Amino acid sequence: MGTDKGKTDLYLYDMERGMMRRITDDIEDEENPRWFPDGDRIVYTRYAPTVTQPEFQSDSSGVEKISDIDFQSMNNVLPVDGDIWGVDLVTGEKELLIGTPGNDSDPIILPGGNEIIFASSESGITNLYRGSLEVGSYYRFTDVLGGIFSPDYSTAKDRLVFSAFNSAGYDLFVMEGFKEKSKVSYSTGSPLITEEHERISQELGAEEKPPEVESGEVAALLTLKEVSLDSSLAFDSTLTTDSTLAADSMLTTDSTLTFDSPYGETEETSEVEVGGGVSGVRRGDVLSPPPPDEPREGKWPGYREYDVPEIVVEEDSKEDIHPDSLLVIRERMKKEVGTVQPYRIKFSPDYIGNGMGLFFSTGFGFGLMNQIAFSDLLGDHHVFLSFNIYRSLEDSDFMLSYYYLKKRIDYAFGIFQFKNYLNSRVSSVGETFLDYRFFTERNYGLFGLVSFPLSMFSRFDLEFQGFMSEREFFDQLVPDPLRPGMYIIERGERSERRLFQPTFSFVHDSAYFGSFGPVIGSRWMVSLSRTISFAGSDISRTTAFFDFRKYMPLFYRNCLAFRAIGAVSKGDDQRFFFLGGPMTMRGYDYLQFSGPRMLLFNLEYRYPLIDAIIFGWPGRWGISNIGGTFFLDTGTVWGEDFYIEPFDDRIKPRTINDLRFYSDFGLGFYMRFGFLILNFQLGWPTDFSRTGKPIFHFFLGPTF
Repeated sequence: MGTDKGKTDLYLYDMERGMMRRITDDIEDEENPRWFPDGDRIVYTRYAPTVTQPEFQSDSSGVEKISDIDFQSMNNVLPVDGDIWGVDLVTGEKELLIGTPGNDSDPIILPGGNEIIFASSESGITNLYRGSLEVGSYYRFTDVLGGIFSPDYSTAKDRLVFSAFNSAGYDLFVMEGFKEKSKVSYSTGSPLITEEHERISQELGAEEKPPEVESGEVAALLTLKEVSLDSSLAFDSTLTTDSTLAADSMLTTDSTLTFDSPYGETEETSEVEVGGGVSGVRRGDVLSPPPPDEPREGKWPGYREYDVPEIVVEEDSKEDIHPDSLLVIRERMKKEVGTVQPYRIKFSPDYIGNGMGLFFSTGFGFGLMNQIAFSDLLGDHHVFLSFNIYRSLEDSDFMLSYYYLKKRIDYAFGIFQFKNYLNSRVSSVGETFLDYRFFTERNYGLFGLVSFPLSMFSRFDLEFQGFMSEREFFDQLVPDPLRPGMYIIERGERSERRLFQPTFSFVHDSAYFGSFGPVIGSRWMVSLSRTISFAGSDISRTTAFFDFRKYMPLFYRNCLAFRAIGAVSKGDDQRFFFLGGPMTMRGYDYLQFSGPRMLLFNLEYRYPLIDAIIFGWPGRWGISNIGGTFFLDTGTVWGEDFYIEPFDDRIKPRTINDLRFYSDFGLGFYMRFGFLILNFQLGWPTDFSRTGKPIFHFFLGPTF
């Protein structure tokens, strides 16, 4: 098998005379060639052209170059499946032998030349099939989930060897007693089986019927034309010795092999060369089997049969294996291999981030932070641990969560603690202050989740979070006794708030993500939450939230993205929502608008700005895949105690149904830097009559 000018064909090389002959010469690709037992034909896998065939033209200097190929066309590569073909070495005639709806490969012709073993993905998974070349029928005799590949058969041992995907890797397997085990059929049946069965029934007449073919027993299928097996075509005919036909044999003679009995004389005496390093065996040689007690030579020169263990013991096993106990281990593994045992949960790490996670800062000294994910083999159980430890446990952050994903309904629960030092107008429980304040916030508690999927894209979620929020404020200015005229900040008030909040949500997500965010589909969510109050320090409110996002491709790598968000909160401790900044209204400053009721609309046009910039100094380097965006935002807040920080008074809101909407427009670009997505945005506030000064925003993360 060789490739010349993009075409893969079959070649026959005569090693004695040093001559090579090209067997096939076409645009189809040929793979997996094997000899027929008669030595006159070759069976192989034939693939239709998978790529546009190039044309070569000579340039002015006489060098042949590819021409008339559109290298940007997606139609250059086509998905194709292979079929099993045969070629006659004398006449050059090619014939389709087996063609299933799947990808057929790795053919093996059994002794007699009438039966075939091959691998096929007809059922969606690559398994082994056995078929009749005379009838044209076939059936599947293996049923695995990972796929079976590269089969090979030993006639003398009646043994089939193959590779299969197993335990996240490929391993070699042996099927002993192939004749019996291959009689079991996992196929629904081939139409040719029934047609041939009915035809032979008519030939034999009503008094002499061929054997019935059951779905699980198909041994009679391949010999329907002869009710009694002919000895020259019988499947259990064996060669004169183990080395006559090894698993990877390649016969190089035109003679036909027929056998009367094991270790008997053959009809032909011409020389046969056999692959695998064994040669010089003549037809007609009578080789008796060695005595049972005498070790005999195996198929490979220099090795005896008992040198190869029947069961391969794992070399990395932690067991202290003593040579005297090797036979005991073999027997135990023979009993365990292929048996069904109860599944035992065993966690192993899926992800460990940040190396050792050690860091240092001048304010806190040394610390340790990391994220670790664990799961079992089936993915039914997941454990996530993240931590940021420094100074003391009270000042540290950590979260531990567990997810149970075995059934249709998913469950999760966890515990957490977070300590933050803030200069903000808002707290983590949704409170708002009149001005920025310095304070620490320590939140610790637990959470739970029950998720019920309705389909692949939608689900119901029931969440619960309960935590304590301890705050300490530092907004008291007192004179510094050591530095006249200077002031220091002393600790002020302390407060504690508790939150016990169940939330019911309906979620839909059919978005497909590209390099920087969703590019097609939609995402939306409706949620309703109501806190439970047990004491005066407990948060008391009801909150409704809606988020809708739609992504619409326009043409090649260009799309529109639309988002609409609405929220309402009521109660003694109503939650405040904020607009302004890179994630909401990009023509305004952070937290420019705040209120217990909010509406926001965003419209973006996203396009490929620059595919690549290549620099030549110092060295050759470049930046690739830079995307651009034009955006338009509008939103409003209202309700009790809503607040808008002063800004350019020339910009007036647009009033719709007594709601004052503020708007902005702008442009931006985004790019990747390693695993990070960098977003740069420049927005102008506007009332569509006047435009204010631009505001620049930068943030890390994907587009909405």
